[in-house]
Amino acid sequence: TKISRKFSRVNPGFTLIELLITITIITLLFSIGMAQYNQFNRRQVLVKAKDELVSNLRLAQSKSLAAEKPTNCSDVLAGHKLKFVNNIEYKIVAVCGGEVGIKTDIFFPTLVTKQSGPDEIFFRVLSQGSPTDSTITLQGFGETETITITTTGEIK
Repeated sequence: TKISRKFSRVNPGFTLIELLITITIITLLFSIGMAQYNQFNRRQVLVKAKDELVSNLRLAQSKSLAAEKPTNCSDVLAGHKLKFVNNIEYKIVAVCGGEVGIKTDIFFPTLVTKQSGPDEIFFRVLSQGSPTDSTITLQGFGETETITITTTGEIK
């Protein structure tokens, strides 16, 4: 009886192997979770850029529908346009003889760019819609988002 007592577990606990396996599993789950979280964050940056572009398109559209003419515009207001300066920057201008800046220097977030679409979207005054159907494609982080503007002025 004395010998069997010597080899029995008096203080139960975890072995080194059990602890290593547990730590490995936790580390693996944490790594997968972080990768998914980072992918979600990158996707949200692209969605936010799309939402902001849609908001600015609606701003240009609403200013045209209301025939809102800037104070420094001397001629008859033809409408408002959202004009792309390059693939990462755009601005909203009023068209009345020339172009008068309404909202300028709007940049897409880092690593989000305009991949395709027209260089400008023009909204005529008093519900005359947009002259042509247009599709704008944004790309970032391996994902794409598309915005469509119809001749009736619907933005989706």
